[in-house]
Amino acid sequence: MISPGQTFANPFPTVVPQNLYPTIQPGILLAGSYLDRNNRTPYFQQFNASVQYELARNTTLHAAYVGTRGVRLYRFVGVNQAQIASLTRPVVNG
Repeated sequence: MISPGQTFANPFPTVVPQNLYPTIQPGILLAGSYLDRNNRTPYFQQFNASVQYELARNTTLHAAYVGTRGVRLYRFVGVNQAQIASLTRPVVNG
């Protein structure tokens, strides 16, 4: 069966009326967690390097570097977070 489409008077006939949507009570946190089934164990890499050189008697130069790197760390993404306002995407209140 081919649908002829919807009229402008009633463009969304199957949408639930607004008064049937649940009301969100203040103080209730709507949140959820999702874990990727291909998830791999997160880990850290720690490294350091140093060089020491004697410039003159009783005088040394010592340079060192220390670093840490996190790989496959968990992060939270706000899936329903509003986009940041910009000149091309201003914040307007209808």
